[in-house]
Amino acid sequence: MATAQDLSEHGPEVLLGSPAMSAKRASVRRFIFLATFSIISVAGILLFADFMWRTAMTEIKWIILVLYAILFTHISLGFCNALFGFMSLRGNRSVGRINASIPADSDTPLAATAILFPVYNEDVSRVFAGVRATYEALRKTGQHEHFDLFILSDSTNPDRWVEEEVAWLRLCKDLNALDRIHYRRRIKNVDKKSGNVRDFLETWGARYRYMIVFDADSLMTGPTLVRLVQLMQANPGVGLIQTAPGLIGADTFYGRLQQFASRFYGRVFTSGLNYWQQSEGNYWGHNAIIRIEPFIEHCELPELPYKEPIGGKILSHDFVEAALMRRAGYAVWLVDDLEDSYEEGPPNLIDSAVRDRRWCQGNLQHSWLLFSGQLHAVNRVHFFNGIMGYAGSLFWFLFLVFSTLSVVRFERSGLTLFVSEGFTRPLGLSLAEHGTLLLAFTAVILFTPKILAWLDAVWDKQRRVRFGGFFRVTGSVLLETVTSALLAPLLMAFHSRFLVEVLLGRKSGWNAQNRDAGEGTPWVDALRAHWGQMVLGLIWSGIAWHYSTTFFWWLSPVSFALVLSPVISKITSSPHIGRSLRRHRLLQTPEEHQQPTIWSTCCREEAHLRDMLEKGPMQGAALALADPYINSLHYTLLEQNPAGAPIEAPPAELVERALSEGWDELSKDEKISLLLHPPTLRRLHHELWHRSARTLADSWRERLYAYPATNPQQLLGFV
Repeated sequence: MATAQDLSEHGPEVLLGSPAMSAKRASVRRFIFLATFSIISVAGILLFADFMWRTAMTEIKWIILVLYAILFTHISLGFCNALFGFMSLRGNRSVGRINASIPADSDTPLAATAILFPVYNEDVSRVFAGVRATYEALRKTGQHEHFDLFILSDSTNPDRWVEEEVAWLRLCKDLNALDRIHYRRRIKNVDKKSGNVRDFLETWGARYRYMIVFDADSLMTGPTLVRLVQLMQANPGVGLIQTAPGLIGADTFYGRLQQFASRFYGRVFTSGLNYWQQSEGNYWGHNAIIRIEPFIEHCELPELPYKEPIGGKILSHDFVEAALMRRAGYAVWLVDDLEDSYEEGPPNLIDSAVRDRRWCQGNLQHSWLLFSGQLHAVNRVHFFNGIMGYAGSLFWFLFLVFSTLSVVRFERSGLTLFVSEGFTRPLGLSLAEHGTLLLAFTAVILFTPKILAWLDAVWDKQRRVRFGGFFRVTGSVLLETVTSALLAPLLMAFHSRFLVEVLLGRKSGWNAQNRDAGEGTPWVDALRAHWGQMVLGLIWSGIAWHYSTTFFWWLSPVSFALVLSPVISKITSSPHIGRSLRRHRLLQTPEEHQQPTIWSTCCREEAHLRDMLEKGPMQGAALALADPYINSLHYTLLEQNPAGAPIEAPPAELVERALSEGWDELSKDEKISLLLHPPTLRRLHHELWHRSARTLADSWRERLYAYPATNPQQLLGFV
């Protein structure tokens, strides 16, 4: 395989990965983007600084000015991404895009590729439904012999573990794909997802040229998977190509809001990102193809100084791996014009906040790498932008707090406001007009991206129809904008708290993401999660009303949302409202207009698999003890996947307790220790079927009596 050094001898065009874009032209693009961003940022900051200056600067106003400058710079970056993305979509789309480097009907031969599904206590039915849908989609392309699928389990839940084995064998049998779909479980989930992938690479990485990393809920169609491999084959200087996954399958109001936003606004943002970052792209941890050899050689994660949560092991590995890949000389691209790449999102605000807590810690850890040597400047921008995704909330919160203090201080002073002329004197603005201009300018920067995305859809008939037509598109944008404005203060409060917790040394857990909408968030959970925000909103509103009614109304969009936070959280979690909106085709996405085959296959298989795993006299890990077929399967997989260190036999009294007190009476760790030891597993199976029923727990007796009548092997699809 060619190295990055070999490739660089052929010129920068080859190293960039796309013959359509030279390094010089990429630099010109970045200069134009940076100049526009700088002009807009400076204009907004100066306008605000002059507004402050005209009523005399104080210590508090200097703090407010600094916070505003940080916040305005951040939203200006989003504005420029959308602006340049919109213009890029209207320009020559064959320039500066990795997807344009080979013809659409290219017959570039493929190379061996592994598709990885790292899982950790995930919903087994959903994971294996996705595996099946992916394999069937690949088979339809006729190129499936180039792909192997790996379910890489780190599950610590014993029920999930055994269900994964059952689902895997059934899938292999159904698809006749025992040599194509592989399952492996690690005994210890060392270094979480990045350690899971690293373990795969150390064991099987040498057999493949590429790996495509999925999340537990990822989906990509067969043609998209084939296209990614072809792009890598045609561009040997490319180390990683990240797709832009859209959300799919949401039922709740909140889920459908996020789904609509990702599919509707995402296009202008990702196009803008690709415009300036070019071959210095980023990695989002899944739905991406990676060249294995340089990844193994150059993307070993460093240990950060200090201890967790701010230091130690890197939690959000993806940004760092992209930076290391680029540092090694390999291009990293975002393919923004290749659709049919999907994932699912959290169903409600609280689950979204739980996920954000983990991401917050991971992104803050990147602070150590902002000034690390030999990284590309664009990768530093990615780190900074990720940090600001959470730090920005705290800065916004502090901006509002210091604004409140400034108002209180002024009102308590009893002084009359004295307005002087500033450097915007030629405009002849009164203070009220100056404030209105400032507000309007900020609103333009905030809302223009949504307007550009709306124009992008309105001008494109096919896109407009896929999102529901002109009136529904307009209504959906208005609904999303209003609801997002209500949700923004709640996210501000959550993220501010998370950031403070991380700085105080509180670590985040690592749990499977909840994707089940259920009946929505119960009131008790909504009140438990939001009571602090509600109290904060009430106190803040009271202070504002006491000192200045004008300030009270200025603050009201934030304070009212905080006071109503449990209600907002409850309403947006509702699947009934979500389904009602779908019936009226509001917040519609292209996948709801015409359901992709891969998604319908996944849904059908998920329902079937769930029904299969939940029926019968016993489920989960108990099957590995009682069912002869699954006992043999579990035993064989243990034998084929030795742990390295010898497994200690569990104590004899624990084995006896499992039989006499029942499986449900054991702790998770006790069950794991029994399931890990092959001789004990065989002994338990033998004792269950040969011991006198009087010495077994009632729960075992009931299950075993009912067992033969149900023919569980047929139920599980094995015979």
